[in-house]
Amino acid sequence: MEEQALSDDHVAAQLSTRSAPERGWPSPLKPVRGVALVAVALLGLHVLALAAAAVLGLGAAVEVGSVRGGAGTGRAFALYDDMLRLLEGLAAAGNVIAVVALAVWMWRVHTNAGVIGDGLRWSRMWTVLGWVVPVANFFVPRRIAVDVWNASASGERPTIINLWWAAWLVYGFGGFVPLGMPEPQTATELHTRLWVELGLIAAGSAAAVLAIMVVWRITRLQEADHARLSQALA
Repeated sequence: MEEQALSDDHVAAQLSTRSAPERGWPSPLKPVRGVALVAVALLGLHVLALAAAAVLGLGAAVEVGSVRGGAGTGRAFALYDDMLRLLEGLAAAGNVIAVVALAVWMWRVHTNAGVIGDGLRWSRMWTVLGWVVPVANFFVPRRIAVDVWNASASGERPTIINLWWAAWLVYGFGGFVPLGMPEPQTATELHTRLWVELGLIAAGSAAAVLAIMVVWRITRLQEADHARLSQALA
């Protein structure tokens, strides 16, 4: 209750600097559900693309497992090529689109977090730059998400954010592993390569699902703040 009172005082101080018409708004927070739903939908499509690639990869792994040491790996290599095309095309595009959607959502919730509470360590422009600036993209989006979480979560630990970011880093850094592997020429080499790719697909899928959970949880927290502040300002 003390934290909520402090937050209310912070919002009151922010509102005191506004003109009379602005103070008449039902809430100083911007709506977030629309951008959250778009982000969730695009992340969901990314998961579906990764799932389709996983089906192809598993099919190739099963095929290789049945012919290892012998001939007849043509179908397995064909499935492997289809998986790579899907990963390099649809899944890669989905990854970029999902990051854009997350950046737009972060911009909005970061704006609201500046009204709800203090403690934002990064300016709003970093909700976009944090995804594209080298080195910074390893840690800035997580820190921004944690700051936004702390503004509304009243002491609740951001465990889900840490899990999301860990999966995201595994997916991102793990993508360099196949680049250092030679193109598979035998059934055994293909078998190894497939399980590396499938492991990355699993990490990417986990990161996307956890990102959906983060988006929805913070969105619900800010909607609760919106309801509370609207009632206080009515």
